[in-house]
Amino acid sequence: MMRNKELDASFLVMPGWEKCQKRWQKITTGGELWNHLIQGHGANNYTFDELHSYLHEWYDFVSNQEKTGRLPSGEYQWKIAKRLLELAQLAASLPLNACLERKEFPKLSAWDWDVFCALRSNSRQPLRNTRRSLSVLFEQLGYEGCLARLEVEIINNGRAEIYADPQKNAFIAFGKRFLESFKQAWQWVQENTANDERERLSKVDVRFRLERVQIPRCFNPELYSVDGKSAQAAFYLCLQQCVNSYLGHVDKVLVEPSVAVTATLERVNGELHLGAVDGLDAKMTAAYMEGLRTVIVAQEIEEEAKAALERARLRVSPYYSPPTSVVGCKEVMNVLKEALATVTFITETDGEEGILLNASFRCYESLFPPDERDDPADIVIWIDECRRQRNPTFQEVYAVVHEKENVIGMAYLTAYLDCHWCFGNYLGVLPDYRQNRRAEMLLSNLERQLQILDPDAKGIVFEVEPINLELLSEVTRRETIGGHPDEGEVLTHLRRLRRLNLYQSYGALVVLGANGLPLPYWQPSMKDDLNPADELELALMVVLLEGTRQDNVQLNELLDFVYDRLYGDGYGGAGNIEINGFRPYVAGIKRRVKNAAKSGWQLGKWRVNMEIQRLFSRAQKEGLSDKLCL
Repeated sequence: MMRNKELDASFLVMPGWEKCQKRWQKITTGGELWNHLIQGHGANNYTFDELHSYLHEWYDFVSNQEKTGRLPSGEYQWKIAKRLLELAQLAASLPLNACLERKEFPKLSAWDWDVFCALRSNSRQPLRNTRRSLSVLFEQLGYEGCLARLEVEIINNGRAEIYADPQKNAFIAFGKRFLESFKQAWQWVQENTANDERERLSKVDVRFRLERVQIPRCFNPELYSVDGKSAQAAFYLCLQQCVNSYLGHVDKVLVEPSVAVTATLERVNGELHLGAVDGLDAKMTAAYMEGLRTVIVAQEIEEEAKAALERARLRVSPYYSPPTSVVGCKEVMNVLKEALATVTFITETDGEEGILLNASFRCYESLFPPDERDDPADIVIWIDECRRQRNPTFQEVYAVVHEKENVIGMAYLTAYLDCHWCFGNYLGVLPDYRQNRRAEMLLSNLERQLQILDPDAKGIVFEVEPINLELLSEVTRRETIGGHPDEGEVLTHLRRLRRLNLYQSYGALVVLGANGLPLPYWQPSMKDDLNPADELELALMVVLLEGTRQDNVQLNELLDFVYDRLYGDGYGGAGNIEINGFRPYVAGIKRRVKNAAKSGWQLGKWRVNMEIQRLFSRAQKEGLSDKLCL
């Protein structure tokens, strides 16, 4: 048979074990075989025959190298490569336009079906809002302190199987104890549901992936042969959160990758308890070097883990206090509230939620100046009024971020259920707690809650104050920022720019005009005389929820929501307030904004030039950072 030069370049066995090992890694964990099959190069039997021939030539090498310890799990990887070829051949044998259902292939496992669908350019997609992620510390052959991100998601049209993502983890060999641990965790999660919920779970699959974390100045090996039970508790926590979201339960916890779990699970008197693990020195070193916020362990080894963390600190940087803390927990159900920041959605203003609501007002008052915030007493009234509505067309959404009793952030939004947009009144996290993506995680939880309230919700609209770029541009040419008559005004606009940068880092988009600057937009006067002098020129921003395409958002629907629904109904008589002539007045403002958009508009990032952005570092050098806190 004539050799295929293109295939030779990718799959031919090389002389010398080092070259062979590198080539084999490129074929398997490097993704060359996957890419070759996905791109459709294996679309005829002649090519498949060649690929099988190449793979056969590799067998002796990988088998021998595994025996010498140079290529752990080599035979496993070879078998997976062979299975991928078999599934690719099956996928290529069927018409591309054929509409195939899983029930037609009863012998294919969930992993097989995932591969089959991907090779037919119809990859299985996760159900919306079901993906969860944690960091996990576990073992693999020869290493006890491996750190990875565990991501879990629910896939429709399944059989209650749990499997590793073949496109990311196909060539990772999972040892017997690891396999048993995550399968047992999935079984326990299913047992923790009602019968009707278990029936729903029987029709989905769970897909997970492990992604190695690259740790500066710390060796964290590539994933190739994972074993042990240290990841079991992390699997359970992620699975429980995925299932809660899928079943429509309110998700109150910030499951975040800055938190790592290393624990087994044991059933004790019907309760799941965290179990001890080994390798704490290696695991705490990896956690310390990565700067994780929290490592969760079994209560029985908490002191041992803290001692291991202290040893890691002394070895690496004895004069630096790590941000990492160790939390020991006994029951798995207490892990979330003991070790993680929690989001509580306020549904009543008395009892425990009322206490938390009142505590959050101190945080609220720290985040927003007096002239920008509503009276807390009014917020309490609005939440109560909304709760008493029988068929509400809008819903007040008040969320509190807290670590036990310590409130670190809050958000207050109003969801308009009939037009599928939400208005963001206030959202913020205290400055000392903004690391570890807490604000992004708060926003993510808000998005999930909004889509539970309104599955067709499109996004969150909010207003931000304008930034005087001409003033800031002029300041870039000065020797100093401070010490000028307009210092207060300059700092005000720098704070606004900092807030804009913060919001845009969360994925918020600005309603821009054709010139790339914010589209002129005015907040109407809300006083009885409707004096235009009381109007505020602001900028509109939008956070799109998952499933809402940017190019499907129309300016008219945004302006109708803001001017007709939000302000028009709020002050035009639909509720308790009616200002005479308000509706025609606000319609006039809407026409102004539309006229400003005649030359074009878009949703996008507001790009502010780097000379202006460098004013923040200059302000820090001048000792003005405290005056720029949000």
